[in-house]
Amino acid sequence: LDNTAQIGAFKITSEAGVAAGGRRIEAVSGKGTLEYYKNLDKDSKCLSDFLKVNPENVFRKVKSLVEETKSLNKQIEKMKSQLVSNSLDEIISSAEEYKDVKFIIREINNSNQNELRAIGDRIKEKVSNSVVILATKNDDKINFVAMTTDEVVKKGVHIGQVIKETTKVVDGSGGGKPNMAQGGGKDYSKLEDAFSKAKEILQNQLK
Repeated sequence: LDNTAQIGAFKITSEAGVAAGGRRIEAVSGKGTLEYYKNLDKDSKCLSDFLKVNPENVFRKVKSLVEETKSLNKQIEKMKSQLVSNSLDEIISSAEEYKDVKFIIREINNSNQNELRAIGDRIKEKVSNSVVILATKNDDKINFVAMTTDEVVKKGVHIGQVIKETTKVVDGSGGGKPNMAQGGGKDYSKLEDAFSKAKEILQNQLK
């Protein structure tokens, strides 16, 4: 360039740090700037048409939809929590007992790891001397959450070791502390085998 005026219009489209004291910018100039704004205007028009609002109201509409989605998600979580609460007694009634320790080992449908942890905590509050191992399937992966009461840890159970070996059965991995563990696996077809393995290890730890 003979002078910067030859650049014409100039628009920075992104910038990032690449090293200490150095940043990289990407930009368009001249006709590229006009094309950039043309595409931006086209996208804005498509978005406003989709949302059925004027272009100047797009942000307000999107913000409203995000807030509405958050509110609906909270309602869904509340309903799911209520459903779990209603089924807790049924879950607890499925417990198997070995040497005065209750094993609650089962699959929970349509859940995630955080929800499994919440369910496990509530079961522990209601059932003393217990081991809780819960699993759920999300897409092609199985998630595990396991925990024990303090009394069971004192009897020799290390739930982290249990989950470490259990998840191997379903082509996965996991582990944790004596009283809390989690993990994941890929082979859902072997979930019942994994549960059987967990019971076997627990029984050996309790000998």
